[in-house]
Amino acid sequence: MKCLLILSLLALPAAASFAQQAPASAATPQPPQPPPPPKGANAVLVQRRDSGLVALTGLVQGLVNRGYEIKEVNREQLTVRTEPRAVSEVGAVIVDGAVRGRQLVLTGAFAPEMTSRHSTPIVYPGVGRRTRASQAWEELVKTAGLLGGSFTYGTR
Repeated sequence: MKCLLILSLLALPAAASFAQQAPASAATPQPPQPPPPPKGANAVLVQRRDSGLVALTGLVQGLVNRGYEIKEVNREQLTVRTEPRAVSEVGAVIVDGAVRGRQLVLTGAFAPEMTSRHSTPIVYPGVGRRTRASQAWEELVKTAGLLGGSFTYGTR
């Protein structure tokens, strides 16, 4: 009986050490990143499973979740435009969205101040130093990323 007790006490720590070792897990797969946009790209194209009014509703909801206020929605043309939204170091960003089949097309403009009457279209400026244009582009890409689906870049 003592032998059995001693054997079980010796085997218990060995079994516990095996139980604590987890198999080497594979790295958490990251969603595939789109290739870098071509210089001069001015649109982010988001692939969706839905289309029409369902996609437009998802687009509007995504913009509201990102903090944008909706200025106008055209249910016949399936387009949306936001009010200017303050984005640090950029000024104000306006997003225009359209549903084209199963694709959302996001474009926009930025201005140095919320009250500016003149704005500049958001265009990918290429790799280089951080400017208002590059930060406005980053805001457009972040917004597209929150809408779900994969995305690419284009010119409209």
